[in-house]
Amino acid sequence: MKRIGDVIGLVLVVLIAPLSVDLEIVPITLQTFILFTVAAWRGAIPGLYIALAYVLLGAVGLPVYSGHSSGWEKLIGPTAGFIWAFPLVSYVVGWLYSKTKLIWLQMGVFLVAHLLLMVIGLSVLKWIKPGVDVWSIAYSILPGAIIKSIVATIVVKGIKKADWF
Repeated sequence: MKRIGDVIGLVLVVLIAPLSVDLEIVPITLQTFILFTVAAWRGAIPGLYIALAYVLLGAVGLPVYSGHSSGWEKLIGPTAGFIWAFPLVSYVVGWLYSKTKLIWLQMGVFLVAHLLLMVIGLSVLKWIKPGVDVWSIAYSILPGAIIKSIVATIVVKGIKKADWF
């Protein structure tokens, strides 16, 4: 029964990750929301494997990355650091979430995960494109990261309470 939950987690990632919620200020991509939610739900090791599968599926051409994009070029382009960091950060989410019981700490797990992903992703972006203003990008990403962290906390709490798979 446990593996069924992992498969469902991967299917959810494949279906939801390419989507975004378009706010007037900045679109909020759902990649981190679903990857981190599934990692918190399934645990560190399944979260790592699901994120690795997601990265590989997108690399071979399945349109699972943000905006239904795909291709190995994404793994060497401006968003490469974010994509490559998904498995590591998903593992961290799964591990940290399993150690926390208080809702505020659980929300903190998602916030830390977003910050870790931003540090890695923006560092690689700065290396690939030295002239880019990473601080303005970080500033534009932060509101979405906060919203996704709050919603992910509520969703995982509900899933775990329902004891699905």
